[in-house]
Amino acid sequence: MRISTVQIFNIANRSMADANQAMIKTQEQLSTGRRVLHPSDDPVASTKIMQLTDELASIEQYQKNIDIAENNLTIEEFVLDSVNNLVQRMQELGVQAGNTATMGVNEYRALASEVTSRLDELQDLLNTRNANGDYIFGGFQSTEEPFSGSAQNGFRYNGDEGQQFIKIANNTTIATSDSGKSAFVDIPSGHNTINTYASPRNTAIPAASISVGDVFDQDLYDDFYPEDIVISFNADNAISPPGLNFTATEKSTGRVLLANEPYTPGNDIEVMGVRVAISGQPDSGTPATPARRSYGADAAAGFSFNFAVAETFTITAGGRTETFTLDTNITSAADLAANLNDVANGNAAALASLGLAADTNGIRSNAGINFTVANGTANIDAVMGLNTTTSSTSVDGVRAQAGDKFQVIRKISSVFLRVSV
Repeated sequence: MRISTVQIFNIANRSMADANQAMIKTQEQLSTGRRVLHPSDDPVASTKIMQLTDELASIEQYQKNIDIAENNLTIEEFVLDSVNNLVQRMQELGVQAGNTATMGVNEYRALASEVTSRLDELQDLLNTRNANGDYIFGGFQSTEEPFSGSAQNGFRYNGDEGQQFIKIANNTTIATSDSGKSAFVDIPSGHNTINTYASPRNTAIPAASISVGDVFDQDLYDDFYPEDIVISFNADNAISPPGLNFTATEKSTGRVLLANEPYTPGNDIEVMGVRVAISGQPDSGTPATPARRSYGADAAAGFSFNFAVAETFTITAGGRTETFTLDTNITSAADLAANLNDVANGNAAALASLGLAADTNGIRSNAGINFTVANGTANIDAVMGLNTTTSSTSVDGVRAQAGDKFQVIRKISSVFLRVSV
């Protein structure tokens, strides 16, 4: 086989180019210190290198996470130590205040001033931020101030129960925070006790406040526990002479514990073994507008029929229905009122059950609950002047509205914190 001069030249040229490329690759390997420069150089080695590179990046990130966790926990440890020191100082002040034999008014004022400043210091500690500006005790709501309030009215926790975790290894995460609720609020008391707060919907200006309160009869309160108490201010005309007054009820059932009690600012309120005081001028409630259905409201009232054979109709009020009986000779509004208030035929009990009253003018609900008269007969329609065969409903009733409210709730928190429920 014959080889031309051109072929010889091309072969030599390619060989020189390959050698030059190999030399450049070797120089690049020497300068970078890496044998595999491109995945095509060694696919198996390239895959392993990529895995190792990812692992190194993960290790670097884990180290950063460890530093973050260590910093956050160091800050939290410092805050908890500081809070513990504050608690010890408050205990010392409490013991010191008990020495009534040697301390005068000025000394007690100094103690009170220090207590206030210590509580302000406590609030600052509980609202500590980390290096990122996040509140360390806010739970997941780390951008919102977790504790608000004042030394006079107590503190409230505004965060949630979230606990933040950070990954420090492939299968390992650690907590880098504790919620303020778990650290400072959910601390069981040695015995059943209370928390107090004013409703945020109260309208008095300036706002009335409620004292921290105390349990003065532990046995009585233990029997009531774990129920809560709502103190609501009524309309002034609920008592005579008219004035500020309140009603205390059991929150879960509405059972009345104290009814229409006159209010004197600053005086103690004692109920179910609990003693609190409300200071200021709470806003009163608004009185009810009675609901009425007058005789003759739908047609002329006849007041002339002898119900020798009894006939009935119903009244429905507040979701409850009672049956009424007309069973006498009715010749006037007085006869009709007497029949509606008759004890023997059960009408009086039915009126009482619905909270209604009947007189010579008609039927009314002083509580302002609108009611419906129905299921009657043509004779009853003619006597009462109401459409009882279909229905006749009052529309003018307006229920009484409570004024400012305050709550006394079961307490599971530390002595420094009062939390809304």
